[in-house]
Amino acid sequence: MATPKEEGPKSNETWNDIKSMLDEPDVKKLFTTQQLSDQDAVKNNRVAIYNGLKNDDDLRKKGYSYKFAAWVLDELKLNDEELKSDQTKIDSNHGVTYLGDIKPMFTDCDQWNMKTKRGLDLHDYTAVVKNYGPIYGKVKNRSMPMGGPKWSDIQINMLPAWKYEGYKDSSPQAKNNTDVMSYMEPYFPEYKIDGVQANENNLKEALDQNKNFDGLTFDFHIKPMFALGHRDKMFDVTSGHIDLHDFVSVNEEKVNILFKLTLPNIMKSGKKRMPQRNPWPKKNIYLFYAWAKQGETSKKGVTSTIKDEYNPNDLENPKTDLGKMHSYYVYYRDLPDIHKDS
Repeated sequence: MATPKEEGPKSNETWNDIKSMLDEPDVKKLFTTQQLSDQDAVKNNRVAIYNGLKNDDDLRKKGYSYKFAAWVLDELKLNDEELKSDQTKIDSNHGVTYLGDIKPMFTDCDQWNMKTKRGLDLHDYTAVVKNYGPIYGKVKNRSMPMGGPKWSDIQINMLPAWKYEGYKDSSPQAKNNTDVMSYMEPYFPEYKIDGVQANENNLKEALDQNKNFDGLTFDFHIKPMFALGHRDKMFDVTSGHIDLHDFVSVNEEKVNILFKLTLPNIMKSGKKRMPQRNPWPKKNIYLFYAWAKQGETSKKGVTSTIKDEYNPNDLENPKTDLGKMHSYYVYYRDLPDIHKDS
């Protein structure tokens, strides 16, 4: 799931939004003219339309079924009897479940912060069902997760789709899988390499060619990649030793941080990649390494300087800080990026 471009509060889906979606050729062909003739017809045929949207793989991936469910719940104001009646008619195929869809959107860092600061465990099914209203309201106005990354419109609409289907806990296939991976992506800053926005490929090419990254700074590029929840959890579990929003702390710990970012274990017991169960995409890790390898003291801001640049000859020396970081990068470089298969 890519970092969303939407930043402000999300508005309710309106009839005009839904009508525009239903007028698309790939949608219209799934239903009869009578089913889509006007708003009353759509309301009366809402379950059939929802089933059709969610059973079409392409439309479901575009979030159309979630969008429709959000409109049904937010705008039609179904009573309990109507909602329960709908739920008995909704197809079980491609259902939205807590374990498969909702829990993965709450990262370990989100869960840690809400549990320690608000007493709400986002990784507890019963707690999330009980607090659905406040949770939906906060992710919808994008005040949650605290400090980001903010949810996209599609991700937000998954919550009412989950409610519309009856708050399903899990699919039969996922029943025994309680250790859930989150694919929520961290913020990725604007940074250009030879005039092109940084991405996994050009960062890898620049790193392999040992190019300089002089314009890369902690304040504008590295710090924003560490979400507030990530910063707070790391600060707490290290008893204040590592503050991911503090330049001095990150610069001192950058070798160790890169080691944890690139660990091979994602879900298994023992040492796990950081952030736990929500590892960064390769482009974020490559950018961190590019900054970390600038020197003993990497660049903090646009007016600061790099101090004690590393000796390029130390790249292959595993006893040096540069050699250690390079070995982590080379090992990690050949691992698959889990986000590409999410």
